[in-house]
Amino acid sequence: MPEANQLSLRRERRESVPRNNLGFLIHDVARALTAAFAVGMNPLGLTRSQSRVLAYVSRYPGVSQIELAELIGVGRMAMTGLIDRMEAKGLIFRSEDSSDRRLKCIHLTRDAKKLAPKMQKVASELLEDVLAGVSERDQRKLTNLLNHIQANARNLAGESQTK
Repeated sequence: MPEANQLSLRRERRESVPRNNLGFLIHDVARALTAAFAVGMNPLGLTRSQSRVLAYVSRYPGVSQIELAELIGVGRMAMTGLIDRMEAKGLIFRSEDSSDRRLKCIHLTRDAKKLAPKMQKVASELLEDVLAGVSERDQRKLTNLLNHIQANARNLAGESQTK
C-alpha cells in the first residue's frame, strides 16, 4: 500500500496546482509540447537535447559552443558532452573561431542537414495537432501575447531582447 499512497499524494499535489495560474499553465504547456516533440524526434534517432542543438545550429550556423549552451539553457560541461556525442554520431562538427582560437564554432554535417526537413515536418505536424480547433485569429493573438509576455519577462530578468 505504500506505493498506492505515494501515487495518491503525487496526484493530489498535481491537482492542487491551480489550473488558472497563468505562470504554471505556460510552463506546463511548454513541458507538454517538449515531451510531444521528443516523441516525434525519436523515430529520427534524436533525443530532445540533440534535436534542440540541431535546430539552434541550423538557425545560427557557426554558433559558438558557449553561446549554444546559453541558448539551450545548459551548463558548458553538459554542452561539451552533448556535442561530443553528437560529433561521434556524425551530426555536427566543431571548427575554430577565426578571431579567437579558444572558441569552438558548431556546424551541421551533411547528414544533419538532411534531417532538417524531417524535423521541420514533425514540428509542423505537432503544431497543427496541438492548435486543432484554435482559429488563425486566436493563434495570431496568442503569438502576440506570448511575445509580449516573453519580452516583459526578459526585461525583468535583465536579458537581451534578441534571443
